[in-house]
Amino acid sequence: MARVSNLREVSKRSALVRKARIAIASLAVVASGVAVAPVASAAEVSVTLNCSGPVTVTANPGDTIIFTLSTACGDYGFLGNLNTAFGSWSESGFLTWTGGDLYGPRQYFAADWLTVASSVTPKVVYTTLASVDGAGAPLTAGSVIGVVGGDTRSTASWNPIIFQPAGTPVPMWHQAFGRASATDTCPSTHTPSWHAWPNGGRGGFVCQRFVPMYGN
Repeated sequence: MARVSNLREVSKRSALVRKARIAIASLAVVASGVAVAPVASAAEVSVTLNCSGPVTVTANPGDTIIFTLSTACGDYGFLGNLNTAFGSWSESGFLTWTGGDLYGPRQYFAADWLTVASSVTPKVVYTTLASVDGAGAPLTAGSVIGVVGGDTRSTASWNPIIFQPAGTPVPMWHQAFGRASATDTCPSTHTPSWHAWPNGGRGGFVCQRFVPMYGN
């Protein structure tokens, strides 16, 4: 009898585990899809520089700013990192170099880094916007975050890159539902993708969309 009782207890526990798993899975299903935590909007800003005047960049601290020095900058045009004392080149500025073309650190005027343009090939620089500069000054609207110029030899051609804060990104809900195969089409409101949660966690094809938490 004890053995039968034990088997019944195991069976009850297994049933409870199955119910718990079903309940957890059902909580993930919202409307037409599976809702997960809000996804922040991508923080990537692309800026093309022609080296002909001041430039305003709208972004937020932590954003990736991708600068492209166009061929219009010529062979002496440049992009440099400096602090809020425009033209001093005494301290590093708000732009942390993370990749792309680089002439070299502290090559000119004790600048933190500098990229020289080319009249033949555009130069691309990847940076991250910091909340304080190398001198400890905070990033505020109107801060000079860098310098762009037509000629490194002539300060008259140097122009500031000016910061303006972007609006707070609207968080997005990620919604998705499974589809049988890669050839199954998705509604016009969704895009095809693949996720790990379908088929009991073994992965599968889905249709997905991103919906703003508020607003349009």
